[in-house]
Order: sequence, then structure tokens, then C-alpha cells
Amino acid sequence: MMINQQFWDAERKSCLLNRSGVRSHDELAALFPKVQALITGDATADDVAGSVMQYITDLISTCSIWATSEPTDGTTASVAPKFEVTPENERIFRLDAERTFISEEYRQVLCHNLKVVYEHIGDYHQGEGFVIAFLSMFLKSSDVVDLVVQLHTNQMRGYFSCMPEAYVRDCRVLMKLLEERNERLHSHIEGLLVPETFCSKWFIAMNIHVFTFEHVITYMQRVLTRGQTYIFSFGLAFLLYHADEIVACNDVSKILQLLRLDEAIMPEESQRDDIYNGILNLADETEVDEENISQLRKDVEEELQQQKEAREKRLKELDYSDDEIKFSDEE
Repeated sequence: MMINQQFWDAERKSCLLNRSGVRSHDELAALFPKVQALITGDATADDVAGSVMQYITDLISTCSIWATSEPTDGTTASVAPKFEVTPENERIFRLDAERTFISEEYRQVLCHNLKVVYEHIGDYHQGEGFVIAFLSMFLKSSDVVDLVVQLHTNQMRGYFSCMPEAYVRDCRVLMKLLEERNERLHSHIEGLLVPETFCSKWFIAMNIHVFTFEHVITYMQRVLTRGQTYIFSFGLAFLLYHADEIVACNDVSKILQLLRLDEAIMPEESQRDDIYNGILNLADETEVDEENISQLRKDVEEELQQQKEAREKRLKELDYSDDEIKFSDEE
């Protein structure tokens, strides 16, 4: 857990807090009970006073953590580690920590948590790194591990991977669901983009750098309580919310800016909550059938396998064709 005045002073201009919507240490600390509720299962986080007192207790107990190179705040997760971290993994974790935090002490904490999570998952995606960095601000290491492992094995199964085939599959499933609801929007997007180019910030990075922290927490809570179907409900809602603007635009870069809520296309801060809440409210209203998702996943997996086989066949044909070429010095 990182949040204290020292952290705010050092990191308020860091990459992680760049789109946070947080303007002071007090505002950051006020989010603690809501993040803690992700662990406790208290979806409403009604007992704010109790959570704040727990935050103060935890903060006092970990106030000396930054004197060491690695945290000691209870890194033993409920599941035993299964994978070994390689030097190459450590190099990648270090680079991502340097991109995320400004201060060396917080970079070390993030590196440590990335390693511990890897020992349980055995794979890594940069978007996962943002999720771990976000959770590390509010939770002790063991809770970060447990929560990320839960997401990886349940709601977001297979997404936290350097080659996330499950993510690619579900991007295609999302587009099939969109085709069922808005064929015109689907056709327009399909003619310009592949879904993997814009879904990762939602599906893998859980809207960090898209939403403010307040709304990121809401999204995480929905995913944890409603499961994988909510991820598709949210993806549909994001696309449908911007349907008119997307259909009216043929500029790929501008559509991508819209689907990432880039700073360049966002209104002034006082109007942004309407967009975030509008997308989340539409996601709550967008029903997705779990059986339909299961069937669409099977369909997409078959399509991807057929595409893979076609590519391999074509490569073999090209290799054979190259073998038949006779160069002048061979004649």
C-alpha cells in the first residue's frame, strides 16, 4: 500500500496519476475504502468510517516500508507460487515501473508486486502492469496478488498474457455481439479497424488511463460482481454510446482517440463525468446472454483456427515455390 502524503508529493505528476481525476492526497485517500471493498466483497462500501479507520491502521503499520528495497507488508498470497521469474521478466518489469512511477522507492514496490504476481500467473501483459500499479497504491501485496489471480482465472481468464489469445477471441466476440445490435456501426468499424487495436484499454487495463480512478473502481467492482458478461456489456456500451460520432467519421486516428477517450477529444473536466457515467449506465442496461457468449467463443475459435491453418498452408506453398527457383549460378 502506497497512499500517504509522501506518495502524493512524489507521484502526483506520474504516468499512473495522469488521468486519475484526483487533485489532492485527501481525494486519493478517500478512494481507499472503495478499493478495499473489492477485496472484502463489500460492493457498496457503506461502512466508510470503518474502512477509513482500517486504512489509518494499515498505513501506520506499513509506514516504514519504504526504508527497504522490497516491501514486507504481507506478500504471502493465499495460493502458492508456481512460476519462476526470469532475468528478462525482471528487465521488463523494471522498464514498466520506470514508465509508471517517478520515485525509485515506488518503482521498487511495483517491481516487487509484478514479480510476485508473475510467480502465480506465469505470464505478463503491460495492461496488467497498470492494474497491478493501481491496486498497489491501496492494497498490501498479498491482496494485490489474490485479486489479480482471481481476475486472471475467472472474469478475465487468459487476458494477462504476452500473447493473449483469449483476449483476441473475445474482441472478435464483441464485434459479433455488436453486429447483432447495430449492423451499421459494426460494418463501419470493421471496415476501418480490428478490435484488438482499441479493446485492450478496456478489457486488459480495466480502463486505467481511460476513466478517472473513481470510475475505474466502479468498473472493477462491476467486473468482479457480475463476471465476464459485464466485460461484453461494457464494450458494447462504449461503442454504442459513441455510435453516431463513429459512423460519421472515416479518420482512423480520430476514431481511436474516441474509443480511448484521449485527452485531445475530451471536453473540459466539469463535463467529463457525464461521459463516464453515461457509458457505465448504458453498460448496466445492456444485457448479454452467457450462453450466446459461449457459442460465439466457439465460433470465433474455429474461425481463428481456420485462419491459422490457411496462413501455415500459404507459408508452406511459398517455401516450396522458393525451392523451385533456379538462380543463374545453379544452372
